[in-house]
Amino acid sequence: MAPSAKMMGLLAASLLGSAVACQDVGEVWLASLVIFGVIGGLLGLIFVVLSAVPLCCGAMKGAAKPIAAASIVVGILACFVPLIGAGIAAAGAVSTVCDSDCYSNGCTDEEKQALNEILSAYGVVAAYFLGLGWLAIILGIVAASLGCCILCKCCKMKDEVAPPQVQVIGQPVK
Repeated sequence: MAPSAKMMGLLAASLLGSAVACQDVGEVWLASLVIFGVIGGLLGLIFVVLSAVPLCCGAMKGAAKPIAAASIVVGILACFVPLIGAGIAAAGAVSTVCDSDCYSNGCTDEEKQALNEILSAYGVVAAYFLGLGWLAIILGIVAASLGCCILCKCCKMKDEVAPPQVQVIGQPVK
């Protein structure tokens, strides 16, 4: 479905902030994208630190396997939080544009759907490049990798081997 001229004008005016009395939808949309990027980054950071405790410090070895499993799952999930946020931010921006007092006629359902599709498509790229989604990807991958390192018994997770006993042969010297 091709977007109408009215809808493209609505989108351009709202994203570029040309309507003085209206809320700048572009800023609201980008702020929503940044929020989801930060949420994904914080999830990744929390599990990077949590995985590093048994792996690097040797503490909490008893809870290492559940920490590793959670780190792998949450680390992978953290990479996709900005992607999920792109759709949510698009829906919020569309409702802000169409329901605001600046546009007395509002939007038809077709225009709302087309606006939502446009913002969702651009939102994925914007979420990862402008909205700190790259941070969520980096920290999510590191958290999942540290979880794998725990399961592979790297670093301080290695089984401690007792030093060999020295056997004395003969008589001790007095």
